[in-house]
Amino acid sequence: SGSKIEPSPISFNATISACEKGGAWQNALELFSVMIRKKVESNTMSHNAMISACEKVADWERSLQIFSLMVQNEVELNTITFNAAISACDRRGEWEQAMRLYSMMAQRRVELDTITFNAAISACEEHAKWDCALDLFSALLQNTIDASTITCNVAISTCERGSEWKKALQLFNMMSLIKVHVDTNTFSAAISASEKSNEFAYLQVLLNSLGLFLLPLTVRAG
Repeated sequence: SGSKIEPSPISFNATISACEKGGAWQNALELFSVMIRKKVESNTMSHNAMISACEKVADWERSLQIFSLMVQNEVELNTITFNAAISACDRRGEWEQAMRLYSMMAQRRVELDTITFNAAISACEEHAKWDCALDLFSALLQNTIDASTITCNVAISTCERGSEWKKALQLFNMMSLIKVHVDTNTFSAAISASEKSNEFAYLQVLLNSLGLFLLPLTVRAG
């Protein structure tokens, strides 16, 4: 009579994942706390959902606490785990922590992808760590991972912030060679780098290119 049915690890893990995907990160955190308190076995999926929930609210410290818990409990760490943790560090400009996580991925031979590099390079941007950003960009190309427009934009912006305008413009010119599309953010970062360089002839070329890039959009809008 009236025996209480305890939720299974599968139902806990699935519910936490659903909460995270639905943006209900507080509910996800509460459920995760209950799991720990009741010593319910959690898996990679639930831990990843928790790290991702923390990333969405820029709580990088809690993200790393959950990450450490995974290491301590020997829960499998995968690409999603690392990407979410690196993204959480990026949200708060914690570039050194992001680089440590990136290095750990290589040590553990966890598969790297475009999101990994986008988040790691972005973490370098706020502090203008252009040398780290370029090392990461080179590693991406060496690993034959596709660079995206975001990858290039963030790398260009990081070099521009670090007053490395030549490297910023080299990256801009490389985009056509590696077949990555430019957007208005690409031009904005490249134009800013050109202004700092006093390379006014190149600046004019960029402005003309931007005009040609925007022309189809203007025609469609008209």
